[in-house]
Amino acid sequence: MLQRNVMLGVCMVILLHAGEAQTAASTGPSAVPETSTQASDFPRVCCRPLYRFNHARLAPVRLLGVPTRIFDHCYIETQPGVTIGIHPIEPHAANKQPIPNQDTDNTTYGGECRKIEDATPEKVEKLQKQIDARRCNSCGKDYHNSVGTGCFNNSNTYVYDMVKSAGMKPPSFDRAPGYRMHHRCR
Repeated sequence: MLQRNVMLGVCMVILLHAGEAQTAASTGPSAVPETSTQASDFPRVCCRPLYRFNHARLAPVRLLGVPTRIFDHCYIETQPGVTIGIHPIEPHAANKQPIPNQDTDNTTYGGECRKIEDATPEKVEKLQKQIDARRCNSCGKDYHNSVGTGCFNNSNTYVYDMVKSAGMKPPSFDRAPGYRMHHRCR
């Protein structure tokens, strides 16, 4: 009984801390959406903090909504308000696919966007054709987030892969696991 009460207390502290962090994030200066971007700032890659492990395999982590702000989720913004990123389309985060204009693909609560510096109209057109064709080397059975093996083919891989395959140099981001070209996991 004592062990259960201690665990319950720990859970409450974590939940309260997560709630405070979320409240602080929504009232801080980063809660103001970007409004000063110009058409010349596009296309760009944006990465925002992951809010929590909603789909973690460990039930206590998933149930507690443990904050994961040390890692970023990346997406592409081809023009103002037009985004593409990988998101689940089935329950329990199954079957991740490219989803345009997902509500969570924004930097309202943190994150940053960086212009793809070597973008030309031809390269942007190639990128758009890949997006329209729903090309995705990190979807379905090729989507992996395995800390144990260090194999990450995820939303960040999708973004890097799409930009690179269109002939452009993806801007660098440090806190985005899998932000590199796709490769097969063993």
